[in-house]
Amino acid sequence: MDDIKGKRIKVVVFTLLYVFAVAAGIHLLDIFIIHNLSFWIQPLIRLLLTLLVLPFPIFSLVREKESFIDIGFSQDNIVIQFIIGIIIALVMSLVLVVLPFFIGAKGSSSKIEHSLLQFIFQCLYSCISVSFVQIFIFNGVFYHRLYTLFGSSPVPILLVTILTGLYNLNFMNIYQACASAIIGTFFCFCMEGIKNCSLLSLIVAYGIFDIISVNRTSLLSIIFNR
Repeated sequence: MDDIKGKRIKVVVFTLLYVFAVAAGIHLLDIFIIHNLSFWIQPLIRLLLTLLVLPFPIFSLVREKESFIDIGFSQDNIVIQFIIGIIIALVMSLVLVVLPFFIGAKGSSSKIEHSLLQFIFQCLYSCISVSFVQIFIFNGVFYHRLYTLFGSSPVPILLVTILTGLYNLNFMNIYQACASAIIGTFFCFCMEGIKNCSLLSLIVAYGIFDIISVNRTSLLSIIFNR
């Protein structure tokens, strides 16, 4: 039993080191190279690079003979999973985007003013690099691994919160990283407490929310004529 637990801990540690090493490398490339490229192509380059985070976590699943179902995906009630994701995204957007907008805390966001192609790239980046990659790795792979180690105690959720925040420090400021960590925690509770809420639901929710959040000033100004 101790051998199995030790093996699981090693898998978690090696996966963690790989993910953070790749994320740090992407961050350095962003600072010194990507930031100097044409503005419209930056999201596409970041998207392609972020996919490099996935190979080792997927390899670890294959090596341990685990499937996507084991980490939180589901083949049942696909439409309901999508609907749940949309509802979660709308609730998050109302609380974290619309209400702050009306009280004057607009913050910083991208404006949809360069081209439709750039906006499409930004949406793809939000759905894949931000949503799929982070949900798959932290709320999927890491949460599953930690759950097998610590059971239903608060430890897996706490560690996922910390890891999500640290991961996002590579790409965001401290405030945004803390916000991402809190969202990661919220998603853990959603999966535990909402029937038919799967990783797919969380990916849909985070993708929609990130698109709205990134473009909030432009979108809300158009909708509410403000």
